[in-house]
Amino acid sequence: MQLSNDGSGEDDDGLEDDTKVLTVFLLNFIFCAICWGMIQGVMALSKKMNSELNLLRKNYKQYQGYMKFREFRKAYADEQRKRESENN
Repeated sequence: MQLSNDGSGEDDDGLEDDTKVLTVFLLNFIFCAICWGMIQGVMALSKKMNSELNLLRKNYKQYQGYMKFREFRKAYADEQRKRESENN
């Protein structure tokens, strides 16, 4: 805080305006930096979640294929047992 010529402690109007402009600029800059950081964080998290989701989809498709294979193998084994019992 600067003292005016009469020593009353009040700021000059010009300095007050410059200080307000600088303060608003700094606050806007800080706010924009925080928002940008949050957006970057959300984008990184979204990428990671998307890759995890793709991995889950891939694993689920593999699991479905395995279950179909088990069903076919069981049906084939049942058919073989049925043929063997008919032959005996």
